[in-house]
Amino acid sequence: MKKSSTFIWIMAILALIAVYMLGRYFWQFAENGWSNDPMEWGAFGSYMGAITGLLAFVGVLYSVHNANKKSAEAKEEAEKVRKEAVAENKKIREEAREESERLGAKAEAKDERDLFFKLIESHQKMMNSLISIDLKTHEKTEGMQAFEVYKKEMYSDLQLMIIHWKAGQFTSYAGWQKNIKMLVRDEFELTLFVAMFAYDANQINRKDEPLQNDEELVKIVLSNPRSWFRDLRKGLDDPVKYGRLKPFYVNFSTEEREDLLLYAGDAWCYTEIDVRYSLLRLAARCFYTRNLARLSFHFNNLCYITKVINDFKFNRDYYMDYWIANLNTMECELLFFYLLSGKSNMDISEIAINSNLFKNVPKDQIFTVMPEDKTALEVLNEFLQMQIDYKEEINFNPVAEE
Repeated sequence: MKKSSTFIWIMAILALIAVYMLGRYFWQFAENGWSNDPMEWGAFGSYMGAITGLLAFVGVLYSVHNANKKSAEAKEEAEKVRKEAVAENKKIREEAREESERLGAKAEAKDERDLFFKLIESHQKMMNSLISIDLKTHEKTEGMQAFEVYKKEMYSDLQLMIIHWKAGQFTSYAGWQKNIKMLVRDEFELTLFVAMFAYDANQINRKDEPLQNDEELVKIVLSNPRSWFRDLRKGLDDPVKYGRLKPFYVNFSTEEREDLLLYAGDAWCYTEIDVRYSLLRLAARCFYTRNLARLSFHFNNLCYITKVINDFKFNRDYYMDYWIANLNTMECELLFFYLLSGKSNMDISEIAINSNLFKNVPKDQIFTVMPEDKTALEVLNEFLQMQIDYKEEINFNPVAEE
């Protein structure tokens, strides 16, 4: 704009100079009138040539100015069109990118949904194909009944470990014997010793009857009960060293198993949390050492499915809740022990805590009973967190006898 104004001023000045020169000529020679001398007209023509040349220069300058102005306007218009084209092209690319992302996200969400229901279907097939062999009867069961057998065995392992550990806390046979009689039937001491002897002798009580009815066995055991008490105190040696527990509870009758649960449950209620954690982990390791061949595939797949769902980008919480609801409570309890056994990666335990994987486990189970007013989920998550934090297990060595 400034350059254009300067140019106009220059043309105006040149035009004024031309007018001034013409006016000056007429003012100077006007008194002489019109001349008939060709020489004077020639002089006037020469004078006018300078003026018309100046005016012509002004015209040229105006033409140049006008051409430059149009050229600038053309450039501005071209730049405007170019910018509009660039903006439009950018808008089109952005819309195309957003549409591509939307379609990609939609396709990925559909893929995750399809994968989820395939995992659910595979889980159902795994449940139906699960097989168990009862330690007492050697009866083969499948599907949900197999879970019941494994759960019963798992809890019996834990209860038996509590019995061993509790015996190791007494310095005398008389003290332990007195404690037994305070909580359960007097015959429970004999039940333990007879069952231990029969198991060591490769005798399995296939019937639901007390082995105490076998007078010969009872006679052998009662000949030296303190010896069996010492064996009971040392019952955690093999589990700690080799991950193997003698499940002599297979020789218990139904009534004797109730005594086992009663005594172990009472001991559990008055046990410190670090002892509970250590007993749970030890029981889990022994149980899965015995049953790993039949259970590893199933529970490795449970861990895999849980990890896959946790990595979902779309509706993760919805699918995780769906998955948790799809797990039966017995399966959840056995999965909890599988995690504590150390057979899975630690990140699955973290996912279990963050997703409340075990929120459907009931509180009436022995290992979820705590002195504090806590839910079963809080109890299980606390044990898992202790494992994640590498909580040191207790020393299982029994106290010295008097």
